Amino acid sequence: MAVRLLVLAGTAEARELCHLLVAEPAIDVTASLAGLLATNTSYPVTVRTGGFGGAAGLATFLRSSKVDILVDATHPFASRISLNAAHAASQTDTTLLRLVRPEWRKRASDHWTDCLDVQEAFDLLPARARVLAALGSGLLRQSSRHRLRWRADIRVIVRVFDSSNLGKLSDNCTVVVATRLADLATEMKFLRDRRITHLVCRNSGGRFGQVKLDAAAALGVPVLMIRRPLDNLDPGGALVFDDSRKLYEFIMGAERRLDCNHEPVDDETATKCTDSRRSLPCVGANAGVTNPVQKDTSSRT
Repeated sequence: MAVRLLVLAGTAEARELCHLLVAEPAIDVTASLAGLLATNTSYPVTVRTGGFGGAAGLATFLRSSKVDILVDATHPFASRISLNAAHAASQTDTTLLRLVRPEWRKRASDHWTDCLDVQEAFDLLPARARVLAALGSGLLRQSSRHRLRWRADIRVIVRVFDSSNLGKLSDNCTVVVATRLADLATEMKFLRDRRITHLVCRNSGGRFGQVKLDAAAALGVPVLMIRRPLDNLDPGGALVFDDSRKLYEFIMGAERRLDCNHEPVDDETATKCTDSRRSLPCVGANAGVTNPVQKDTSSRT
């Protein structure tokens, strides 16, 4: 019987993981996406769209679908989804794995100011600033628009991949719809053409978002960098991976496997243990697996 795996997706890393797993006959993968993301990305596995209804709804889905492994590969700032995943996995005794991009680290060429949240970043902007707010469409939701109205003395350019259902925006906000990921030259031209004086972004990490930081550094544009939410740093008992291939290799052949009803065993015995219901080797729960990624709790830049 194939191992059933649910990936809470919506990131490039989640898509990479699905492309790695789709060729494995022993793994039955479903990717869960928000509705808007489903139209803009390509996944080679079964895709479901829409929410679950909180932790309780996700737990119900895990039980009814007999999910063996839950992979949280959502955005590093999607803390509510990650917390729901941790609660649901705990309630259902489902193995929880997290795929989390490493944070960006400040370089000598960067001009960063570390910010607690979006509000602090907007508070620090000088009057008449022309700001590229690389925060996605979330900044334009009704609950966040007060920041744009309150800082009427600045000009805000918000870049999104989907501009549908945004409604009426404040006069000091311009929405730019991105059609593709930019290279360095294109990003520098974007900043120059719009006379951007400041960049506000979240420390999402990942190579795809790095180009805007490279462009800002090359042009000497100050960056107000919003740190990751503290409630999303604790994996909630999950094993945490910083790379899709590392996670793929762990799923396919590393130390820990799903519930085989055996007592905890040592590493040598674990490699010989095979669950009769699955084609993958497994070990008993609490078999002393260490976290593949050590969390960095050093001071932020």
